[in-house]
Amino acid sequence: GPQDRVPDDTVSYWREEAARNPNQPVRTEVELWFRNNEDRRRAASRTLGEIVTGAGGQVVHEAIIPEIAYHGTLIDIPAAEVQRLIEHEAVSLALADDVMFLRPQTTLRGPLEIEPGPDAAAVDGRPRPPAGERPIAALLDGVPVQAHSLLDGRIILDDPDDLQSRATVQRRIHGTAMASLILHGDQNNGSASIRRPLYVRPLMITHEHGYEHTDRDKLVIDTVYRAVTRIKGTEGREATAPTVFLVK
Repeated sequence: GPQDRVPDDTVSYWREEAARNPNQPVRTEVELWFRNNEDRRRAASRTLGEIVTGAGGQVVHEAIIPEIAYHGTLIDIPAAEVQRLIEHEAVSLALADDVMFLRPQTTLRGPLEIEPGPDAAAVDGRPRPPAGERPIAALLDGVPVQAHSLLDGRIILDDPDDLQSRATVQRRIHGTAMASLILHGDQNNGSASIRRPLYVRPLMITHEHGYEHTDRDKLVIDTVYRAVTRIKGTEGREATAPTVFLVK
């Protein structure tokens, strides 16, 4: 019923967002019951879309992934409708049979600041991965600084969504730091560098003074799923890094 579809943490999130940005739509993630029948899935999508637009809202993104039995949407709910949901009124969105639950939007976010890393001289002279060596590890994180002395010649960057064009260079902190940690370990302990390149698929972007974060207009589960299937390949699509079996 409606109480099950709207858990307490979602109500708390709506209250916080309403207080922070009064009269503004609230972005919310909706997971629907996955239907094995494609016609049923289309009908569920159409019904949800009609409910959302009928309330003055907007469907921002939808993902249907049969391989993992997932059907979800990202929607903007008008402030007035959010208030009615908070007050547990009979709102169509909470009554729809195809809706499993509503929850705050799932995002990945890196810290604003990271402790300074070791000087690049700490890895000077260490051999780079031989030409043609294939990666066994992948990093799904922020856009790294490719030319950074700790990473240059050691990463394979795969950026099909062109997040580099949307990531301020001086704020590419978390992806750069995590790539360095995987490649060189904890330099305070004198860890050795790995001899294979690291496959890096950026998922997070940032602006001049903000946190690194995933695209707020996309469902994270879809972003991660696409990244992993691109690495390993699917029927009819060649893998970009078939030797990878460790993902961070």
